[in-house]
Amino acid sequence: WDSYPDGTLLTRDATDGSGEYGLSGLAPGIYDVRAHAMGYYPKVHDDIMTPSSGVDFDLAGIPEVSLTSTWCDFWSDNSTFEGFPVQIGDVVVAEDPDEVICGVFTVNTVGAYGLMHVYGDDPTTPGVDEGAESGDMISFLVNRCLGMARGPESPVWMDGVGRNVDLEGRCVVEQEIALWEGWNLFSFYTDCPMCAPVCSVATVLAQVGGNYLIVRGFDQQGISHCQRNNGALTYDPSLPPAFSDLVYLYPGYGYWVKMAVDDTITLMGARVDPHAELELDENWNLRGYLPEIEDSVAHALASIDGNYVIVRGFDQQGMAHCQGNNGALTYDPNLPPAFSDLVFLWPGFGYWMKMTARDTLIYPVPLGGCRGGVVMASSEGEDEVTPTSEWTDFWGEATFGERPVRMGDVVTVRDPEGVKCGEFVVRMEGYFGLLHVYGDDASTPKVDEGAEAGDELTFWVNGEEAEVQEGKAVWMRDGEVSRIDLVTTGCGEGMDAPIPKVFRLSSGYPNPFRREVAIHYEVPRRRAVSVRIYNIAGELVRTLVAQEKEPGYHRVTWDGSDDSGTGVVPGVYFCRFEAEGIAQTKKLTFVK
Repeated sequence: WDSYPDGTLLTRDATDGSGEYGLSGLAPGIYDVRAHAMGYYPKVHDDIMTPSSGVDFDLAGIPEVSLTSTWCDFWSDNSTFEGFPVQIGDVVVAEDPDEVICGVFTVNTVGAYGLMHVYGDDPTTPGVDEGAESGDMISFLVNRCLGMARGPESPVWMDGVGRNVDLEGRCVVEQEIALWEGWNLFSFYTDCPMCAPVCSVATVLAQVGGNYLIVRGFDQQGISHCQRNNGALTYDPSLPPAFSDLVYLYPGYGYWVKMAVDDTITLMGARVDPHAELELDENWNLRGYLPEIEDSVAHALASIDGNYVIVRGFDQQGMAHCQGNNGALTYDPNLPPAFSDLVFLWPGFGYWMKMTARDTLIYPVPLGGCRGGVVMASSEGEDEVTPTSEWTDFWGEATFGERPVRMGDVVTVRDPEGVKCGEFVVRMEGYFGLLHVYGDDASTPKVDEGAEAGDELTFWVNGEEAEVQEGKAVWMRDGEVSRIDLVTTGCGEGMDAPIPKVFRLSSGYPNPFRREVAIHYEVPRRRAVSVRIYNIAGELVRTLVAQEKEPGYHRVTWDGSDDSGTGVVPGVYFCRFEAEGIAQTKKLTFVK
């Protein structure tokens, strides 16, 4: 084959009496070679270069079946394996509910199998289970992979009856999905038949049972998918099942899950076609990503280009996945790319997509592109932003004093109660955003994480309160994108700003950096402070700060040189902040 099974059969040969074969007449290149024989499973060697010798096959034998006096015949003229018609030599196996193999058939016509005799249990041997009983649901394997029954008739065993059951054979895959404490927006690509009990929320999440607090979905066609509502869907494991309208979890859809602790689920099943058609409705859709490697947003959504206006994701470890942020992520195709921090779509994650019209999403072959993200140490303290499942995005121009904001400046947002609910490190001179301003989490009524609808927000630049020159600084509702322009006097960093509650070192920006990295740190009371740069061997490279600092928000830059002014070599360095017995470290990467 030029490519199996999605290509063309080019040539074939039969083995001689000694088991040898030869394939000739092929141009130099790379081919897939497949062998099959009656009584054995087929086998494929991928990517064989021609000419080659010693391409041997060791075929595994098919299982034996106990022959009894009762059987049900199954057949199909439209069955597939890995998305393509079954080929001559493929093997179909039937099992009863007790996993007893009661039927085997070797395909002799492309796309078809049968008649396959599926034998029943012999009542004269009560201590032996030879096969199926009347009413048993038969399951199938194709080439030892899961064979999903796709009708038109039900695969129910009855003696003397013929059943037309098309099979879709797909090999079982394993998908591991990390779920972090707090909110996660996840999806999966293992198959779950529509409305099947194995796809219930409790079953899919059984491995993390007791560790998840709530699950939320969204499907405008939910009722037709055996959910109990169209639109918003919720499953609360602490309530009786009748209260929840999210009943099933399906591949191709995204779901919010709130975790009490970090945990992991491992899903096993047939691989869903990564290029399956996903129908998107006008307005909001919560969809999953089906390919097995990442892809840029624009390339992944090329099939719906022009019909989507915003894409939103959520990843607590986003920067490790080459995103521009940890937590909320937004891609706006109408803004310059620098404003968007959702850069890639990844398997295992779900995404909000807002459409201007109905359309069909088909993911292309992904291009990859993430060459290793940045793992940032999480900050802990009383004055940290708490990511939630709802946020509003702001962007616009900003000045600090007489100059435009520059890379490394920090824009923060507080709600009317003074809760910090958004923070952004400037990455394009003169502009900020998209800045994610989180809403309060309704599932934690005793904790104030952020803004509520109608709240007026206060913006700060480098710790100085900013005046909104254009636009409205109001948290309207989840999913909004608004422009506001900010100005400050720039009389001094930290003047008239709320005093920080803890000593804290913020992540440097840009990181990795080529010429200069801006480092921000917070001082809640007058104390001696040091900020130093160390190399990977732990040797001191540069002392940036070593003096008493007033309470407030402070900024220092490092230009990639040591204390003598000599430029350092590219590589990994560590910025260490110390004050009042507290030490915090952030990793910086210097590149050329």
